[in-house]
Amino acid sequence: MNESILNHLFLPHYLPSSVDDDYFLQNNHQYEHMILEYMKEYFNQLESTKETSELPIFSALINCVKHWSILQNRQTCTEANLQSTITKLTPGSFLPLYFDAQNAAILIEIEKNNVYRPLVSSWQVLLPTQEITSSLVPHFSCFPVTPYRLYDRSQLSSLAHCELLVDLMNNTMEYSKSYKASRQVNEIRNVPESYYVCQWWIQQFEGIKIKSKSNRSIQFKKKHRDQIRWNGALLPFRRSARVKPTQFVEFGSFRSGHRLQWWNLLAMLELDSLPIAEESVAILIIHSILQYGPLAMDGKPSNNSWCSEAHKQLLEDNFIDELTTRLDRRLDDCELNWQNELVLLVITMITMRMLTICNSTREGKVVNLAIKCRRIGEKWIDLISETIKFTSSPDFSEVENLRLKLVTIGISCILTFSTHSDRIHCLLSSSEHVISLLKAATTTHDNIILNKTQSNISTFVRNMMRFSERTLMMVQPIVAEFLQKTCFQSLNDFVAIYWAVIRSKGTMNGQWKKRTEDLYDGWYDCQYESRYISINFIKGTFLVDGMAIGFLPENITTNELFVRVFEEHIFEVIVIG
Repeated sequence: MNESILNHLFLPHYLPSSVDDDYFLQNNHQYEHMILEYMKEYFNQLESTKETSELPIFSALINCVKHWSILQNRQTCTEANLQSTITKLTPGSFLPLYFDAQNAAILIEIEKNNVYRPLVSSWQVLLPTQEITSSLVPHFSCFPVTPYRLYDRSQLSSLAHCELLVDLMNNTMEYSKSYKASRQVNEIRNVPESYYVCQWWIQQFEGIKIKSKSNRSIQFKKKHRDQIRWNGALLPFRRSARVKPTQFVEFGSFRSGHRLQWWNLLAMLELDSLPIAEESVAILIIHSILQYGPLAMDGKPSNNSWCSEAHKQLLEDNFIDELTTRLDRRLDDCELNWQNELVLLVITMITMRMLTICNSTREGKVVNLAIKCRRIGEKWIDLISETIKFTSSPDFSEVENLRLKLVTIGISCILTFSTHSDRIHCLLSSSEHVISLLKAATTTHDNIILNKTQSNISTFVRNMMRFSERTLMMVQPIVAEFLQKTCFQSLNDFVAIYWAVIRSKGTMNGQWKKRTEDLYDGWYDCQYESRYISINFIKGTFLVDGMAIGFLPENITTNELFVRVFEEHIFEVIVIG
């Protein structure tokens, strides 16, 4: 038995990742009828047994599968076969049909006591877009569905109706179009909204009546594939379980094609149709803009042949102007609310992608946006740090949540240095820039260490931490060159800000040196009086005599009784826990 049959019958955790890898679905579902062929063989074997031969319902089931397997095969599903089969349906028999092109199934029932007025019903097969879920929890499907009684059986066997069913078997019905950001969006899906198709099929009959409105229904658990195959796509698209259904539909149109991706992003920012403050949405957007995509295959020589088709819009100055304006407005909206750390992260990632690809004519404009992201991040770090210092809440989980925000914001600040070597000088060329880089690195490192529950850090944030460490490593040659030229003054200035012992004195004039000759090594060391200070640019580590340092909270050191006894003495402490 083909493995594909087991996949379709039991829908295990692992399903083929592509339609081409699925025996029944490949080549436009042409082998899907084989499931019925296997069922027919199985029933034929059972038919010879005494127990089954005495059951009238079993005979009806065998005849049903026999007719169904012929009509479900696209090679034998013709108007003539369909018309003949419907005409020959006997009292007490039934005929189902599945239309994969419509995501719908129909059922024709011929009752023994009402042969000339059959019942018809229809229902969706796969879940609609609004209910797609990545959960493995079975979905409840309710049966029976509402049956409709036809006025005349001849409507089913008419040539026009049979031609319609064959057409539904092969062609997806076209839906209405919607408009977004002054452009048309095609709403046709490879998994259509079956309600539209099913109801249309029912309503085209004349004189139909609902048989009954019974509220009783049989519920059974049925797994559904958590995928939508977008028109023209081979790979099924799986959504994050945290995205709301309406947002998933919007993101689906955002990923409608690599050539439209940046236009869709611009429209999303304009309409505010996706909540980028949610981690799941941030993951999807960042993943999409980091994908490189295929190169243009038109064969025409171009100065921009290095740029993939997915990012060609970033070479258009007008597009950069519009996108920069949108991002700048979004920054203004969130600047006063440091709860929006993921918004800052997403905007920073988009900005740095723009800076990496855009023309030199727009370089300055995008650099200003990146500096603004960095400035807002540093402002939020100061505000949250002050909040943690003076918080009187005994709820440690609240403090840990604030520290997680500091980690994300620190990563955002680090990523404002993530561009190629030809443009890094715009963002890393002064002592202020070096100090900003160190602040971001140490903020990220310190708050990870101080967060007692490491499991609270999500996989997404961990991945962004690794990405930020890569950025820190890549800029080390530029940092080393700048520090050599300025006699390491930036390190003295940073220590005077970071270390309370020096902060109380105001300045520091230590003699620094790079630990190794490796350009990508981030360690710098300094002998200051009797203390040995070390800084690691890549990890954000600050050590005194080889150990991390900590100090009493400011609300203690500024207390009147503390000052009366200890005056300006600084107590270094070791953080335990």
